[in-house]
Amino acid sequence: MKKILILTLCLITFGFSATYEEGMRAYKENDFQKAIEIFESLAKDDDTKALFALGLIHQNGKGVKKDGEQAVKWYKKAALLGDTPSMFNIGIIYYNGFGVRQDYLEAFRWIELAAKNEDAAAQFNLGLMYKNGIGTEKDIEKAKEWFQKALDNGNMAAKEALSELD
Repeated sequence: MKKILILTLCLITFGFSATYEEGMRAYKENDFQKAIEIFESLAKDDDTKALFALGLIHQNGKGVKKDGEQAVKWYKKAALLGDTPSMFNIGIIYYNGFGVRQDYLEAFRWIELAAKNEDAAAQFNLGLMYKNGIGTEKDIEKAKEWFQKALDNGNMAAKEALSELD
């Protein structure tokens, strides 16, 4: 009897545990409140995809008011767990000053972290920052280096950026 009760409790517990895919399904069906509930539940267990999704929801104002500070909060939790897209998005938020004080140094720091993790968009943007001296000293050689890495990782805009520097 005791074994059956424990097994039943385990099945009930696991049966009510929503998955990331269910959260995404709710999001795609514009049921943002349900998606937020699912992602917040998963975020308690440091699920980086759920943390990223919560950042995106707050950045884009899906079911909540657009809020750059809340987006950064969720992205930072994911980034500190190694999530590269979150690192890049934090950089873009600081670059644009979306809901936070515009800070090119902070933008550079986060975009560089993502670029070093082989994110092609981050590599391209880091190249632009070096090219234009935004958040760092202007350095054309480093710009070329990052544009080349971005191109090697499939970012075709980097090809044109490289040709402009030659």
